[in-house]
This record gives sequence, C-alpha cells and structure tokens, in this order.
Amino acid sequence: MKTWHVIINPLALGKKRMKLWKKVLNDMEEQDCNFKEYYTQKPKDAIDLTKEIIENGAKNIIALGGDGTLNELVNGIMISNIDKSEIILAHIPMGTGNDWAKTHKISRKKDAILKIFQNGTIVNHDVGLVQSLENKFDQRYFINIAGMGFDAAIIKKVSETKRLKFGNGLVYIKTLLSILSKHRASEVEIEIDNENIKTNMYSIAAGICKYNGNGMMQVPMANFNDGLIDLVVINDITKAEIISQIPNLFSGKHVKHRKISTYKTKELSVKSKDIIYTEVEGELLGSGDVKISVCNEQLKVLV
Repeated sequence: MKTWHVIINPLALGKKRMKLWKKVLNDMEEQDCNFKEYYTQKPKDAIDLTKEIIENGAKNIIALGGDGTLNELVNGIMISNIDKSEIILAHIPMGTGNDWAKTHKISRKKDAILKIFQNGTIVNHDVGLVQSLENKFDQRYFINIAGMGFDAAIIKKVSETKRLKFGNGLVYIKTLLSILSKHRASEVEIEIDNENIKTNMYSIAAGICKYNGNGMMQVPMANFNDGLIDLVVINDITKAEIISQIPNLFSGKHVKHRKISTYKTKELSVKSKDIIYTEVEGELLGSGDVKISVCNEQLKVLV
C-alpha cells in the first residue's frame, strides 16, 4: 500500500476546507491509499518537516494548503540530502492563493482531487532559485513565480497588514491600487546571457509557471519543464497605463504592451542602488541585488 505524507497548513485551510479534506481522505483510504498527516504551527515549519520526513524514508509528499505551503515543501525537498528523483510531490490547492495549480489546471473540488491520485501524470518540473548577492536574506527555491519591484511591494503591504489575504483576485487588485500611488520605477541593471540591460524597472516577474496574484497570467509564455526562466519586465510605465492593463493581466495580453519586455534565460541578475524587494510565491524575502536561476535538478510532480 502506497503511503502519502500530507503536510497541512491549518491556517490556510480554515474549517470549511478542512472538512473537504476529511471527505477526500475518507474516499481515498477506501481506495487502498494510506495517509500520514503532519500539521504546521508557524511559517517555515513545512520546510523542516519535509526535509525530516524524506530523509527518514518518505517518498510521496502532499502539500495541503496554498502557494506558500507548496513553496515550503519544495524548499524542504531541495535542501535535503536525498536524490530528488526518488520523491513524488503532489499539491492539493486549498489555500487563499492557489496560482501554481492554475497552470496545471488542478481543482480543489473533491472529484477532481480524487481523479489526480487515481489517474494523474507524474511530470518533471523545473525549480527556480533566488539568491541575495549581498547576503541580505537566505536563498529560496520556487516552483511558480519570483517577483521584484511592484509585485513585491504588494506582498510587503500584505505582510505588514495581517488582516489582508488574497482570497480572491479582487483583494489583490485593491491592494495593487493602494500601492499604485506610492510606487516608483527604479533604475536597475539586469544581466541576462552576458547582456547588460539598463532600464527604469517598475516590476519584474521571473516565472517557472504562469500565474500569480490569484489568477493573473503574469508570465503567459512560461513552460514548467523547458529548463528556462521566463522573464517579464515592466519598464517605466504610467499609472494610467497600469490601470488600463489590469484586464490584460488576467489573459496574458499585457506582454504585448510597448513598455513590457520579455526574455528567456537560465540565469539572470538584478542590481540597483534603490531599495527593491523580492518575493517568491507570495512570501517576502527581503531587499537588495539578486541572482535568479533555474536549477539543474527537476522535481517529479503529480498533476
């Protein structure tokens, strides 16, 4: 009997989604699956839990929560001393933000979840890495999108105002509009494939997958297993232009705007004299110059 080790973020689920999980659990146990549950109590708990259980022999891991929970499991796997090809990662999207799941069309509905574990496909999935070039914060792996500038300013606002949660796209847009009046473009130097690009950067999204901000297709051209980072750079843009592009952010058409540039690369660095923050999957890392790269090792993910 296959055993799945389920790392659960109870704060992300709440009572309603916890009840849904228990229904899924009952149905799956009837289908000859075994589950062992682990509950997180504070941020970054899932990193240590994941590392510990896979180094003790676990091979099948489920992230039960949102993008932040999934990110912690990815980091726990990547920092472990276990061969990554031995581990299968699955995600049941029951958090306040579930953007990684949108790329893979994973639903939180019970029947859809059951179908994945019955007939799902195991894919090789790229993993990105953000490193501070000034040692201002710990390195962080990511499986969806890393953001700098405006995106990170929104996450910083949320981290400072605990009552805000991205439960739907409207919350993200409201926070976006509140930051809009204060945020300014920063002079940056982006190095991509030995090319130095100097620009006034409003926002950067470096994607393994396509969506962030609860449904915005920020990086529409991203391919999760092509071994590349897809980069969307929003250059110095007016507030009126940003507001006009909000509908296009949900369809991915914003990348056609004349002030938005796109690139594909294995590695890039971003440097600036200004204070620029970086976030990954809705988790604020810190400020300063960074290097963003795609890892040589891929993860095996059930989708």
